[in-house]
Amino acid sequence: MRAITRIHPIAVGSALLSLTGLGFAGYLLVPAGSSSGGIVAGFAVALALVVGTTSLVAFGEAVLLAVTVNRSDPEGWPRRLLLAGTAAGGLSSVLPPLAMGLTFVTERGTALNTLGYRALAPLFGAWLVLAVVGFLVTVAGAAGLSAGVSRGN
Repeated sequence: MRAITRIHPIAVGSALLSLTGLGFAGYLLVPAGSSSGGIVAGFAVALALVVGTTSLVAFGEAVLLAVTVNRSDPEGWPRRLLLAGTAAGGLSSVLPPLAMGLTFVTERGTALNTLGYRALAPLFGAWLVLAVVGFLVTVAGAAGLSAGVSRGN
């Protein structure tokens, strides 16, 4: 099995997860655009912009991985870094919908709802950490490609 065929499911999966994050950002913008104003609407818009931006970056990481593997099929550390950055970016895009979904969808007072409120802060923290790590690792992989480091361990 060629290595290219193993990369595409990761790139496609990450792209789909980032589209989930973009859809969630759009969902957050709908209530913010209503007639209710104030700090809550401003917070919702700010959160939607940050979620949307990190999801767009994760989508870009997935596209970069797919295009790079199709064009040059890199080996070694640049390939590993691109793969790890894309996976981290894709996972970061699904954490905000998961965190908010556990609290919004479940009935108040149930065990799943309580779990959602307890997991809200750690999931948002993991989202921010994964988004930053995914971006930095992808940039390091792309820099390794441009520097010509394509062979080796």
